[in-house]
Amino acid sequence: MRITGGKRLGHRIQVPAVSDLRPSQDIVREAVFQILGDVRNLTVLDIYAGTGAMGLEALSRGAKFCDFVEHEPNACQTIQTNLRGAGLEDTADIYCEEAEKFATEEHPQKYNLVFLDPPYAARPRSVIRNLPGLLSDKGTIVYLHNQRIVLDENPDREWIADRLQVADKRRYGATHVSFLKKREVRGEK
Repeated sequence: MRITGGKRLGHRIQVPAVSDLRPSQDIVREAVFQILGDVRNLTVLDIYAGTGAMGLEALSRGAKFCDFVEHEPNACQTIQTNLRGAGLEDTADIYCEEAEKFATEEHPQKYNLVFLDPPYAARPRSVIRNLPGLLSDKGTIVYLHNQRIVLDENPDREWIADRLQVADKRRYGATHVSFLKKREVRGEK
């Protein structure tokens, strides 16, 4: 795995020995960033970070700062190693804790861009419900998931509540990517 764009283009990303880790493929990351466009000066959250590839990619492409959230200690150490190796350690913090815990805590900043890439077996309903509170008004959530995940407003599905809407969907092999935005509340512009 390598960083696919920006000032650290081609930098090798190490992968930790973690059983349920499924790193995002280079081709998927490159496609996601082509869709996102300019990410310079954005504040980023990479939740279920794994290798940290999505956040590293954003930092390489000019994001201002990235918080990485990962509960597996080996993965947290690998993210630190990847940041240090890319010379990006001063632009990031690593939270070695459960995504559900992080998503329910108070945080002083709002994120412009959130990467949500849980293990395919996971159904992060509680995280998705809490992410709008961490997202800036014009922010985007990029959710990488498998085909079994159906995002809609019904509580028996992957409930995105009345606070999020799917702005775009793409498929890259087995990986489905949903781009979520805050839903406008009636009366707001």
